[in-house]
Amino acid sequence: MCAVHAGFYDLWTKSSLQSNMTALVGEVLEQHPTPRLFITGHSMGGALGCLAALDLKFVHGFTEVREDSDT
Repeated sequence: MCAVHAGFYDLWTKSSLQSNMTALVGEVLEQHPTPRLFITGHSMGGALGCLAALDLKFVHGFTEVREDSDT
């Protein structure tokens, strides 16, 4: 089970963050088909980094996703 604060979840899903990140990752994949992707952040950025890592792994099928927050 996973719990996410509604404010962080809303910021991730209801702003342009999620769609922009997905688009940018798609552009990177076109140029580098097997990239190493690191997601990092501090405080709110760390929370959003966790959501981004989960999204990439479970929605977009990335197999090697790691998140390293400084929180």
